[in-house]
Amino acid sequence: MADTVVRAMTDGLPAPEALRRLIQQILRHQDQQLRDDATILLTEWHPQPRPPAGR
Repeated sequence: MADTVVRAMTDGLPAPEALRRLIQQILRHQDQQLRDDATILLTEWHPQPRPPAGR
């Protein structure tokens, strides 16, 4: 699963598209039927640049 997300993010795709691809991969693996509840959380982090030291 992580590989799917890493590939999507490496390709420059936004987090919602990476999540969509992950869900599609899971559904294909499960023959389009989930056997239990499923929850997926994907967080996209954009750190703020730090100011130069000494300021």
